[in-house]
Amino acid sequence: MPTRADFKEAALGATETTETSLGTITIPPSGVSRIVGVYGVLEEITTTGEQGVGFFRLAPSQHAGTYKFPASTFHAPAGTLASPGFSYEPKIIPVNIPVEPNETIELFMATFVAATGACRGMAGLIME
Repeated sequence: MPTRADFKEAALGATETTETSLGTITIPPSGVSRIVGVYGVLEEITTTGEQGVGFFRLAPSQHAGTYKFPASTFHAPAGTLASPGFSYEPKIIPVNIPVEPNETIELFMATFVAATGACRGMAGLIME
C-alpha cells in the first residue's frame, strides 16, 4: 500500500491561547485506511525572548476520539535577537488511527502561553 501525506498551515494570533483551525484534509477516496503518523510544528517569532509551547489536535468527521499531540516548537527571534542558521525537523509521532474514504480531518493548533510576536502553525498526516 503506498504512503500518502498532506498538511495544512496557517497563522495563529500572536496572543492566541485558544485553538485555531489550520484547515481540513480530506482522506483520498481509495487506497487509504489509516493514519500512521502525525506531526505539528509551531513557529513563534519572539520579540522578548519568551519560550512558547503548543499542541495540535485532529478532529475526524467520522471517528470520535481525542487526538491531541504536542507540537514541535521552532523559535525565530526578531529584531536584535535575530540569529541566522535556525533549522528544524518535524517530529513524526507514530499513530494507528482508522479512517474512511472521503472522511475529513480538521487540524487545530494552539499555544499554551501568549506570544509577543507572530505565530504560525503547521500540522500534517501520514497515511497508508
